Amino acid sequence: MRLLLCQRFFVPALGFLLLRPPCAWTGPIGDPEVWSSLPSINFDVSYTGRDSSLVTGLGSAATAAHLAVRSFFGHPFTSRFDIFLLPDRQSTDRQWQRAWGDSTFQSECWMVAGGVADRLDILSPRVWKTEACDHDPADSTGFRRLLTHEIVHVFHGQHNPRPTFDGLDSLSWFIEGVATYASGQLDDRRLAEARSLIREGKDPRSLGTFWTGKARYGMAGSLALFIDKIYGRPVLFDLLAFKEQAAMLKLLGVSEDSLVASWKKFMLADRR
Repeated sequence: MRLLLCQRFFVPALGFLLLRPPCAWTGPIGDPEVWSSLPSINFDVSYTGRDSSLVTGLGSAATAAHLAVRSFFGHPFTSRFDIFLLPDRQSTDRQWQRAWGDSTFQSECWMVAGGVADRLDILSPRVWKTEACDHDPADSTGFRRLLTHEIVHVFHGQHNPRPTFDGLDSLSWFIEGVATYASGQLDDRRLAEARSLIREGKDPRSLGTFWTGKARYGMAGSLALFIDKIYGRPVLFDLLAFKEQAAMLKLLGVSEDSLVASWKKFMLADRR
């Protein structure tokens, strides 16, 4: 994490720090344009001049999301982190190519953000209409939940021995499910969609298939909901520290088949 030696002052109403003057530095991916940074108590937001009008609102939204995630789990974040407001799809791809060590990576249009223990990257909503799909920059609720989803990933990464989730693809059902649930993205529409698919016999039969298909948010998110309601919030938090599915099932005291079957019964019985 970068050390920014700049004068800061606190704005109580917004809950984060502002700079006077802004810190200028070279971008996270070697962009030729100048980047600035808006620090807060819990994170720094880095941005280019093209997004200077968005950064205060993003900082305020991220502060609220940070508080919501901390309150949901009842535990603190272990460290500060960086938020990069990336100005276009090209810079987003360069950031992720560098982070993941894959110079050929090209993001799908629906990919607008990603979070790990020390960093949250987000494609500027300024370009979502032309460089993204399935996301509406005018949908303030959707944006808030998306931002919270990624901050859950940051929190999760800070409480897991694999802070970047490297090698944990087999746990996507939990990593994405808990972020969907804790962020509020598991809304009535997604729950109804999941229940409909269960009734049609199209529900997942193994944990590895929960985070697949168009209904993956409802499926994986509802499994996290099930664990929370049946086993309790402390257990849901404890599961964040695991990197092996077998150990997670041992903590829950169930087999994979039993967990999936119990989730299915819970979903069909739940009429919230």
